[in-house]
Amino acid sequence: LDGAVESSIFFFFQINKKMKLLQFLLCALFLYSTIAYNGFDISSYQGSVSVEEYKCMKEKGYTFQIIQAWAGGYTINRYFNQNLKNAMAAGIPYNDVYVFACNNCYANGSPKAIAAAVRAALPSGFSGMAWLDVEPCSGCWKDHASNLQYVSDMVAALKGAGFTTGVYSSLGSWAGVVGSETATTDEIKSAHCWYAHYDGHPSFSDSEFYRFGGFTKPDMKQWDDTGSGCGFIFDQNWYP
Repeated sequence: LDGAVESSIFFFFQINKKMKLLQFLLCALFLYSTIAYNGFDISSYQGSVSVEEYKCMKEKGYTFQIIQAWAGGYTINRYFNQNLKNAMAAGIPYNDVYVFACNNCYANGSPKAIAAAVRAALPSGFSGMAWLDVEPCSGCWKDHASNLQYVSDMVAALKGAGFTTGVYSSLGSWAGVVGSETATTDEIKSAHCWYAHYDGHPSFSDSEFYRFGGFTKPDMKQWDDTGSGCGFIFDQNWYP
């Protein structure tokens, strides 16, 4: 009888240990699945951002930045190299660049020339992505078919320059530039997707708003365009 009791007690403790391990693993899995990252993007209009201002953003919980590297007819953003250095010095762990290039913009050059210029202007230690910004602007674009080809060529050029490449746009902006929400190419569909929808919700619950250009799964969302603090203004972004 004593042996049977001992066996029962041993069995109980073994089951209890396994249940605790299972609870721990489930808790860890839940925490991993709910981790998300908050970031911001800035254009050339924000000018110079200091190390102290970036440190302020980090203290507010922002962990990534996307900064404009190419500004249409104005070409290279003259602030972006030093801003990237300042962000890295401040401890912002993830930094990407974005490129606004257009086929009717003055002095843009070819897609390959733009991609090469951006690559050459990066500070050492940069390992982030390049995003192609696709949105309407007055006098920037030609006809829809030419625009679609240009966007596709820009994606290919950024990839060819060694960047992991994505496309930034929105339902309305995409259709406004290339003619329809569904217009795309295989090159474009192979890129990552960063979409804009200012609903105040950092989540992908608004699936109808990222189904443009052949994309079915987004990587990042710009959910607010009224961010301000730490000495400058910015858009707010999120990815899971």
